[in-house]
Amino acid sequence: MSTILVKFHDVEILKQSYEKDVLRMSYSLKEKLRKIVGNERTIVFNYTDKVNEFVIELNATPTRLHFIADRILEAFPVEEQGPITIVLHDKATSLDDIAAVYREMIANLVTRPFGREHSTVVCTGSRKASAFNDRYTSRIESLLVDSLGKGDIGRAKTVLMETAGLDKCDEQKWSLFEVTQFTTGALNTIADSDKNSDERTYEEVQDAINYGLRSLNKEIITDNMELALSIAQGESANENNSISSQVENIRDYIETHYMEHLSLSGLAEQFFVEPSYLSRKFSQKYNETITTYITRCRMDRAKKLMEDEKNKLEAISFEVGYDDYNYFSRVFRRLEGISPSEYRKKNMQ
Repeated sequence: MSTILVKFHDVEILKQSYEKDVLRMSYSLKEKLRKIVGNERTIVFNYTDKVNEFVIELNATPTRLHFIADRILEAFPVEEQGPITIVLHDKATSLDDIAAVYREMIANLVTRPFGREHSTVVCTGSRKASAFNDRYTSRIESLLVDSLGKGDIGRAKTVLMETAGLDKCDEQKWSLFEVTQFTTGALNTIADSDKNSDERTYEEVQDAINYGLRSLNKEIITDNMELALSIAQGESANENNSISSQVENIRDYIETHYMEHLSLSGLAEQFFVEPSYLSRKFSQKYNETITTYITRCRMDRAKKLMEDEKNKLEAISFEVGYDDYNYFSRVFRRLEGISPSEYRKKNMQ
């Protein structure tokens, strides 16, 4: 059998299309993929903890695989379902080897060009990191450190966006791996240069950047890199009598919209508050960061849904705002000390 991996990157779009019903979404997408392939011997499935990834097993030549890939991308326009990556593994393998094949395909997926467009990748084995361009070079790091040391945030922004080229990473065809490597290195440098800020603030920025990486959204990534620079500069809005009530409004908003994609920068823009100032005031008032509070709201709702045995854990993670069950499980274990399945079993007893 040959293998095709289909990954839908923008889960927020999928959520809206299927009214947040993960089971109906999974079934509908698999049925549509089966019809596109048009072979009754084809196997289409997804791992229960990967609601936006589908694996197709079929007997086909490499030419046929490329034809099917083109048909799939044509059937799911970017404007309606967001960007999709298709990974082709044209070497015939046994179904017993599917786990190894899947890992190899995931390793190749990060070679796709970064950007809001469809992409097809042919699996050529696991590529070494040395095969990619090192976008966060020692020169870029040195320029960034020098700019931050002098407090020249404008120059630091120029280094990241123009000199390094992050602002044009999609036009210059950076790979997903290269954008990930660059943003991780740059954010670590910025955080290390800031001796006064709470490191949890940068964790909020990293969380938002990770979402931008998963959804291939350059604007989210660049906005939050600029936010990190703003935090390092120590910008703050003028004190005013309304900030306390504004922070309360934001907390109330989170309580009713926790299942949506929320970030520090997005909430700050929506409520007209400077991001780093909002982060500091929220933490002072409630003794936890905005990201921590969002997570707690999600976990409280998840525990409530677990009381009904008919609610599957994968569907619960999707409903409370996570598109990856494994990630949800890790966060849950970090907060509760046990896994979701262990928590449910313990409380059922």
